[in-house]
Order: sequence, then C-alpha cells, then structure tokens
Amino acid sequence: MLGKDTNRRSIRLPAYDYAQPSAYFVTICTHDKDNVFGEVADGKVRLSEWGDIATRCWADIPDHFPCVLLDEYVVMPNTTANSYISSLTTS
Repeated sequence: MLGKDTNRRSIRLPAYDYAQPSAYFVTICTHDKDNVFGEVADGKVRLSEWGDIATRCWADIPDHFPCVLLDEYVVMPNTTANSYISSLTTS
C-alpha cells in the first residue's frame, strides 16, 4: 500500500477524462518483486497456485464489470502481470 512517504508523481493527463471509453494498459507487480506467480523452468512458464488465482481473477473481471472487455493479457511468473483492458460505455 502506498503511504504518504512515497515519492511518486502522477502521470495522469490533467485534462483527460479517464471515465470515457478507452484502452488501458495495466501492470501489477508483487511486493519486493517476489516470484509469487510462479517460475520459468526449462524455458516454460510454470504458474504457482497464486499465478493460477491471478489468471482466474483477471479473466473474471468482465463478470463483475460488464462494461469492461479484456484484450490480450499474461501473468508472468517473474512477479509482474501485464494486461490490456478495453473499457466500454456503461449505457
């Protein structure tokens, strides 16, 4: 969780309406970049139980938010999940 002692600046565009339908790229990193999502062994991805859970939860997003379409995504065992989300209108 980000505390008030973090030294991050917002990269959001001040005049952009982030509620409008658009495509977004999301990156999720684990704490301390721990390899909790799995490993790469013999050149192949082997997800851990947590990697499987992350994959299922990401795939379930449209069930909880019907205005969201998922594009390509990957859960990488080297601590980062990168995903594209396309947001649609809610009407």
